[in-house]
Amino acid sequence: MRVIYRGIEIQDCRTQSLEVTPDYDSLSGIDFMRTRVRLVVSGIINPASTAYNAAGFSPGTRAGLTIINIRQALMTPQGFLQVYFGPDLIFGVPSPDPATGQPYPVDAKNGPLPHSGCSVVEGDFMGERTIIARWGVDFWIMGASNIILSNRWSCTHHVNRNGMTTRTLRGVAVMRAEAVQQGIAANGIDSIDDFRAALIVGQPLNFRRDFVDATCSEDGTELRYTVVDKEVGNSIAGNNSVQVFYLDGNASAGFDLQLKTYNDAIDRVTGFALGMKSALMGADIGAVVGTVESFLSSIIPRFRGRAMCRVEGGRNVRRVDLAVLASEICIDRSLGGFPTSLYFTQSLNADDGQSCEARMEWMPTITQAFGIAQGRLTPNNYMKLDNDYVRDKASLAWLNSGRHTHTNLPNSLGTRGSYVQSMAIQALSDPQKAPPEVPGEAAVEDRNSMQ
Repeated sequence: MRVIYRGIEIQDCRTQSLEVTPDYDSLSGIDFMRTRVRLVVSGIINPASTAYNAAGFSPGTRAGLTIINIRQALMTPQGFLQVYFGPDLIFGVPSPDPATGQPYPVDAKNGPLPHSGCSVVEGDFMGERTIIARWGVDFWIMGASNIILSNRWSCTHHVNRNGMTTRTLRGVAVMRAEAVQQGIAANGIDSIDDFRAALIVGQPLNFRRDFVDATCSEDGTELRYTVVDKEVGNSIAGNNSVQVFYLDGNASAGFDLQLKTYNDAIDRVTGFALGMKSALMGADIGAVVGTVESFLSSIIPRFRGRAMCRVEGGRNVRRVDLAVLASEICIDRSLGGFPTSLYFTQSLNADDGQSCEARMEWMPTITQAFGIAQGRLTPNNYMKLDNDYVRDKASLAWLNSGRHTHTNLPNSLGTRGSYVQSMAIQALSDPQKAPPEVPGEAAVEDRNSMQ
């Protein structure tokens, strides 16, 4: 066997150990990602033996100087490794880049990684010339052209007493290390996190993406993510310029009558009669008007409606658009009632993102008032109760439309997403292209309340 590492050739060596094992994904244990090889060889370093050839040194150098000269090179990771059985090359890592023919900077898992350096493992120094040393290395090789090696996730549903579902996704995605290293050099790809929008499944219709926690490994090859989607009564979508992620508020409307009992009614009628008698006897027009006004105020119901709506948006949304949306929802709840007050509140807390709140009071239309007076006490006489909001003036996409339909990534290539594979290949093969957008998918962000 011949072993060449970083240009240092070790001859007259024997194999101590050669382990070839499959490397599966850590989450499911069923995605075959790459092959792990552990090689340990021993060699005799002696002037009469060809122990190494490198950098001006030749076989025959004393054992001590040989160890000094080659130790640093043999212990430094991520060098080019070749292993021959006779004339046949059986391992050559890192593998060559098809575009240039030159080896990638690293292998499929940031190797090769020497694991024991150059050390004495058996026997003694025989004088000053002979020593028996052992060198071991771990490296990973690919059996296919996959760039995304695995993307596996688990899904948990929690359904509350109202039938609303909270969905939690926990997943791990793995990318070839040499693809990341090559991407950094050529195409501006920093890590597997650049493909997060494609790796994470989109939320279902009428679900709000409550949060996304994503942790990328130090070497940029592994992404661990947790995604929580919560079902909502309505899902708000956004057009290209406006994204509305969250809506909260309440509305109340009804009437109030000062007459609570029949005795109250008798008292009001008696007081009205006595007041009118006194005003007429004194020929006091002002007293007559005041008596009538007081009596009518006591017997006519007081109609009132109130609504509050808070709308939160994405990083680039204009607060004026959020304010228009909030006020339109309040007006929609009034069933055409006449607004008597309208206030806007904007958040000035930098941690809250873009948000605006509208508060409105209104009185009902004459038709509503007469309907209530005639005993038609149905809720829709006071305010609109369904979720079919009118479209607002800002041309925002509206409730019940959803962000997008729930489309699972297809299964192929040993992963749960073939589109990711083709996307990565495209990004790595064309230096002018950044990772492309996923068709029909919204970009995933670290913190927002809708995705």
